[in-house]
Amino acid sequence: MEPTKRRKFFISDQSASELTCDIARAFAAAGDEVCIVSGRALPALAGTPIRVAPVRAYERSSFPRRIATWLAGTWGIFRIFRKNPDAELLIISNPPPAPILPLVLKNEFSLLLWDIWPDALVHTRTLPPRHPIVRFWAFLNRRAFRNAKRIFTIGDSLADAIAHYAPREKISVIPVWANTEFLKPLPKSENLFLREHGLAGKFVVMYSGNIGNTHPVEKLVDIAAELREHADIAFVIVGEGGKKEIVRRRIEETGVQNVLLLPFEPRERLPHSLSAPDIGVVTLEESASQVSVPSKTYSMLATGTPLLCLAGTQSELASLVHKFGVGEIFAPANTKAAAAWILSLKNDAEKHAAMRERARATSLLFTPKNAEKYVAALRGNTARAAATKGGKIS
Repeated sequence: MEPTKRRKFFISDQSASELTCDIARAFAAAGDEVCIVSGRALPALAGTPIRVAPVRAYERSSFPRRIATWLAGTWGIFRIFRKNPDAELLIISNPPPAPILPLVLKNEFSLLLWDIWPDALVHTRTLPPRHPIVRFWAFLNRRAFRNAKRIFTIGDSLADAIAHYAPREKISVIPVWANTEFLKPLPKSENLFLREHGLAGKFVVMYSGNIGNTHPVEKLVDIAAELREHADIAFVIVGEGGKKEIVRRRIEETGVQNVLLLPFEPRERLPHSLSAPDIGVVTLEESASQVSVPSKTYSMLATGTPLLCLAGTQSELASLVHKFGVGEIFAPANTKAAAAWILSLKNDAEKHAAMRERARATSLLFTPKNAEKYVAALRGNTARAAATKGGKIS
């Protein structure tokens, strides 16, 4: 009797993250021959049977570079998929045009949409809803999405938005997660990040991540200005992106001395940097927060860090924060209220400690075990997926 041939399973993600690697590992563990198509080197997969097929890396240094590298990445993904017509595909919404590639491919495919295009162009007011590009892209989405084996996303609001393009029953909600073994609370006395940046003894409020167009990180500078008289409160902004110069100019304009602007930390130092703050900051423009939940949310929770969220107060992010009692959310313009909340949490050690405990406990509901739900959904065992702790399939 001939052995069963392993199923080829290709995952495309131009900026593949730890989450993508976790999904790939889950399919490899299920017996699939897995390949990630990505613009990033993935050293975390060294020593595994998972292959990485390279495409053009995403560059966020300017809007033209973003568009150019998105298009180049999409073309590279298409060429690799076309050479492997027998592979089943999981296409992640990075680069944004990738989910419409099945229109010119014959592969069986599913989609994982962490954000929705062209909706993001409308929500960020880049283009009006009736713009020809928006209308044509939406038309292509409807044509492509209806043939998907399954469409995955990370929250109910996103699922409702995707339902404009595909039947709701085809859409599965699987929350994202953090590596709770790699990221965990770390005593301040052992934290190298605090020591190296002169933050020992400070109450630290920190943003770490993409400083992009949908993230009103500059509002954190305004909050720092509200609290400039409190010398024991330090604001730290770690990251890169198109709005970093805007943040830098805002620091100069306000003359604040309590804001530290730093570049990205290497992965091996994240356990120190992400556990450094007393409050972690998550930002999203109010319109964008209706269709996105930043993955940094779960990383901050894993380190036991309460969250200050500057985003839509009726968003998916707000629902998460309020459901588990792990922080507070304010409209980005409401900087005075956000500053008052920071001060109140700093001055209430018991409340702060309880919120830290809830944050860590909440993170344990969102672990890499969630990656197994993709396998269960696509390999026919949806009952086991629904029963797995830490999320849901709807």
